[in-house]
Amino acid sequence: MCSIESNPFIDRLQAFQDMAHSPSIAANCQDVIDSINRDAKAFQAILSAFSAYGYGLTLANDAGTQWTVILQDMSEPGRYRHQSFDQRGFFGHFTMDSLEDVIEDAIDQGYRTIDNGRLEALCTTDEWQEGSRACALLHQLNNGAISWNEFTAQMDRSGETSTGARALG
Repeated sequence: MCSIESNPFIDRLQAFQDMAHSPSIAANCQDVIDSINRDAKAFQAILSAFSAYGYGLTLANDAGTQWTVILQDMSEPGRYRHQSFDQRGFFGHFTMDSLEDVIEDAIDQGYRTIDNGRLEALCTTDEWQEGSRACALLHQLNNGAISWNEFTAQMDRSGETSTGARALG
């Protein structure tokens, strides 16, 4: 399913080593080399998993507190996205021209661990439902369908002012 042959992190490592020009400089930057190698391995693992699972592949951040799912972009046909979420719902997406760019960006943002099934598990929780409700209210506010006072009143009624504040900030 996936025919990407190059690894942008290997390219980064080669560029870094070319720039260093000296083994002693590279030795002083071992942490950079280690992190690039970690990301190169994650890239290969994600490509393998994508070949097996395809779109909908879910990745966790290193702390296991946020996730992103790899998708075809429905609003811009021919492009790709990764859509980020946490236990309260979706909070952002990043659209790119290639699947390789989406995977690279997800890794750059710290999503390196395959965690399929997380979205399905979270979307049935009360916290997700309340976060989704707050997001819908925010959408209404941003579109002018409700006023700030109506938004805050509805958020206060549910006791979810903190979720609304997260959605705003």
